[in-house]
Amino acid sequence: MGWVDGFRYAQPILLAYLGGKGFMGKYEAVAVFDNDESGYLKWVEANPRGFVANLDKAKNILRYPMYPMVHKATHGSISSPTRRNYTTGEYFKFCSTDLDTLEEYSQEKFGRRLTYCQQCMR
Repeated sequence: MGWVDGFRYAQPILLAYLGGKGFMGKYEAVAVFDNDESGYLKWVEANPRGFVANLDKAKNILRYPMYPMVHKATHGSISSPTRRNYTTGEYFKFCSTDLDTLEEYSQEKFGRRLTYCQQCMR
């Protein structure tokens, strides 16, 4: 277990085992990955029907007005094990198997609606 910006998150194996549900409160089905490449890639692998939202760590709406952007966990641009810097560069990820929960989390935590990827979320 860990904490990011006041929200508790579980390791990906626990979320997969619990089917995206747990005992962690209002956002029990949201996993946050910041500087955790291996944990993030494990979550994506364990949750192929899940969703991944990408947000810049600075949360700069003027520079990145399209973020947070949500993708299907299987979208190659956010889940290929051959790429790097998914969570260690300018961005972090928040993930869930439930799109409505991810949307609610984004609005409450960041004050922004999710933008849907035009490639994988059509």
